[in-house]
Amino acid sequence: MNRLRALILVVLLAGCAGPITHMREAPGGVSTAPPPGKAVVVFLRPSSLGFAIASSVYELKAGGDAFVGIVPAKRKLVYVTDPGSTRFMVVSEAADFMAAELEGGKTYYALVTPRMGAWKARFSLRPVTAGELAG
Repeated sequence: MNRLRALILVVLLAGCAGPITHMREAPGGVSTAPPPGKAVVVFLRPSSLGFAIASSVYELKAGGDAFVGIVPAKRKLVYVTDPGSTRFMVVSEAADFMAAELEGGKTYYALVTPRMGAWKARFSLRPVTAGELAG
């Protein structure tokens, strides 16, 4: 019985850990200035809590959902999209949603905040202003 418990624990921990192998840092940084007729949303995950759990972000569009990317701990993800009414979703153990009304030529910021779940970290999306990030 103890061996079975140990095996289950190893499988659970192995499923939650590991680096994002195909991700690399952009040399020289990434511009957050939107291209003409587009909006930019910067997803930030400043906390290292739940560092081994992926926080996958999606944009839920009327014409079909789009995978935005994975936001690792202590990193940010810059996403260029069309202006207008949209909805974003972050998924891990559970999903959280954030409605947005985006204007062309503007940059928006959203925190991807971890919190404890039943089995692994859950994430929430929260819009923030550039002023909140600076202060």
